Amino acid sequence: MPRGTVLTICGQLDCVTRTVTDYGPSKRKHPGRIVDMSRADFATICGDPERLGTCAVRVTVHGRIVPPETDTEGEE
Repeated sequence: MPRGTVLTICGQLDCVTRTVTDYGPSKRKHPGRIVDMSRADFATICGDPERLGTCAVRVTVHGRIVPPETDTEGEE
């Protein structure tokens, strides 16, 4: 997902809504992973904060926040 995209990520326990701030997992190193998240978010949606790794999630894309300096709509 491009930076600025707003996602809701739901796991077994809960959901979090976050804005993409980096390029995420390396497709070369981790071809099956779709999002990286903080340990706190992982613990919130998937459980045990000490467990590192992966869990099944559902990702909903809400759109993109365009920073004002890059928004050229309406300019002539």
